[in-house]
Amino acid sequence: MDHIDDAWRIFTQPDAPGWAIWTKDNDTLLESFDDTAGGTPVSHNHIMFGDLSAWAFEYLAGIKMDEPGFAKCHAEPYLPNGVDSFDFSHRTAHGLVRVRAWREDGKPRYDVDIASE
Repeated sequence: MDHIDDAWRIFTQPDAPGWAIWTKDNDTLLESFDDTAGGTPVSHNHIMFGDLSAWAFEYLAGIKMDEPGFAKCHAEPYLPNGVDSFDFSHRTAHGLVRVRAWREDGKPRYDVDIASE
């Protein structure tokens, strides 16, 4: 799961090539990390590099759809280094999926609730 720790570090580090540098001085995302050095004006609307919520859904909460429409699903959450806790929920057509994570005595703990309606 090292790639999740690396991704979290990239999302939160304040310097290039960190994702947070884009939000520091801009209200939208830049076209590439090279654009943070200045120079030629570039597009500032590139969500392809910025969908933190989709990444969190898939990698932090670890929600995996086993059948279309979440008729069946499971979760494989992961609490990366530098994150103390998270509480994620997603309402599907079949019910609420909630994943919580926290550290207790330095160890990650998880609570997953998949409730059908």
